[in-house]
Amino acid sequence: MLTIESIWQAKSQQKIFMALLNCMALPGKIVDLKDNLGSYSALLGVLATLLDNTVTWSDEDELVNHRDRTLLATPLVPSNKAQFIVKNATIAPNNHFSPYLGELTSPEQGATLILQGNHLGKGNLKLQLSGPGIENTLTISLDQFDPEWFKQRYLWNKHFPLGVDMILVDQTQILALPRTTHLEW
Repeated sequence: MLTIESIWQAKSQQKIFMALLNCMALPGKIVDLKDNLGSYSALLGVLATLLDNTVTWSDEDELVNHRDRTLLATPLVPSNKAQFIVKNATIAPNNHFSPYLGELTSPEQGATLILQGNHLGKGNLKLQLSGPGIENTLTISLDQFDPEWFKQRYLWNKHFPLGVDMILVDQTQILALPRTTHLEW
């Protein structure tokens, strides 16, 4: 009998989607997805939830294996054309990395970066968040997330509403940084 892992089933994807919405509404909130992932990572859980054949994505760092890429059934494109971009956050973005920021007539088309680091909620990198969904300020700690990602995020988002949204992941947890969130470090 064929068994389909929970991460590929609608019930788990709906729970992950609700967690993503909660994280976007409350930037800096860390949500653990382990009960919905089975043996998979938060990265793959997010991708299985958000991707289908109507969107594009990029995985130039090859964080997703060939089997799972096939199951995602989503067109891979260069990062400057992708709607969703998966990156290894432990290394700084290269000088030529340039995500799509949207256009004034459709800023919502800006890319969503999904950055995978070592751990959310502890680590040496401290970011102070403010903006919609955050009462006063909130400080988050990150382990193995190169600070250059957040410096670049400032440049990408400085012409708001153009810009990028970010979803940060570790093995089982997620955290969202919509483009409306202000960062200080």
